Amino acid sequence: MKQTNRGGLIKRLLGLAGNGPAIPNAAGAYKAGDVTRLNTSWQPPHRSGDAAIAESWDLLTSRLRDLGRNDPLVKKGKSTLVNLAIGPGIQTMADFGEGEDLLADESDEWFDRWAEEECDVAGRLTWGAMQRLAFGEAVSVGNALLLRVQDRRPGRSVPLCYQPIEWEQLDRTRDRPAGLGQNRITNGIEIDANDRPAAYWIYDAHPYDTSSSGQAGGSGSTRVDAARVLHWYFPDRSSESCGISWFSTIVQSSKDMDWYLGNELTSAAIAALLTIVTKRERPGDGQLGFEDLADDSDSFGNELVKLGHAITAEVGVDEDVTIAESKRPNRDAAPFIQLMQHVFAGGLGISYLRLTSDYKATSYTA
Repeated sequence: MKQTNRGGLIKRLLGLAGNGPAIPNAAGAYKAGDVTRLNTSWQPPHRSGDAAIAESWDLLTSRLRDLGRNDPLVKKGKSTLVNLAIGPGIQTMADFGEGEDLLADESDEWFDRWAEEECDVAGRLTWGAMQRLAFGEAVSVGNALLLRVQDRRPGRSVPLCYQPIEWEQLDRTRDRPAGLGQNRITNGIEIDANDRPAAYWIYDAHPYDTSSSGQAGGSGSTRVDAARVLHWYFPDRSSESCGISWFSTIVQSSKDMDWYLGNELTSAAIAALLTIVTKRERPGDGQLGFEDLADDSDSFGNELVKLGHAITAEVGVDEDVTIAESKRPNRDAAPFIQLMQHVFAGGLGISYLRLTSDYKATSYTA
């Protein structure tokens, strides 16, 4: 009997032979650490939080900006999160203690003036709108940046105001490792020896603005002390000095559903075309007069009728044609789309009902 190298056979079955990765122990103590024939290709490289963001942020951010413009579910998910967390704006009131109501009321009046008219250096946003914008940025691209500036024009209540900075405006060409007498810079953020932000390198003009260079790195950048920058993000790991989009886990699902819907619509459009079978004693050349410049009759004198776009067939009277009935719209499409929407909601940490506003199956008496 021919002997078999069982170890080699197992390796070949697992896809580990030849140039595959060398794995000393394919059976991990945890099931998630096992290597099998089905998951041998799933061996992602280790990355620190900052390194993972640095190598993915550019394409990921551009994709998320595109989805925010064009995908209704992503747009609804973002607005739902903003409305839940911020609403019209987080309100504040002064409290100086008992007996100081007049001072508190006067302080509130001055703050309301600043919040409504002076908080934005460009004069476009109220404080509530700036909060909504910042939280929406933190959700959609992972980070929100507000630059503290001074506006000393006459008539203002205080010089303090803020300038919103987009995530793309950090100069990542400045990134470098820590060295003798120099701080580490990652994702455009300068980090000191205690892992605290020391400065932000900000482009003087938005690198993707058509009125500037039109490409990243085309304009100069300025080192801005971290004390002047309000940076909001929601870290997942201790090795992150910046955040990643809340939508990062559902980007592929969003494109998959878009692809699926596109194919369903195409299939439904094809299935909805009018199909006509014409039986004649003398079948002609198969034309039924769909072209505007075509003759009104065929070579045998058969009269042609203009019907518009359709799928047609012309056969003899003794021939037969079987027409496949349309299966569109697909009855399984709606449950599948609903399943994908549940995946979206889970990825964003909100309920399916809030994401879709689909309350038709909701029991209000439960």
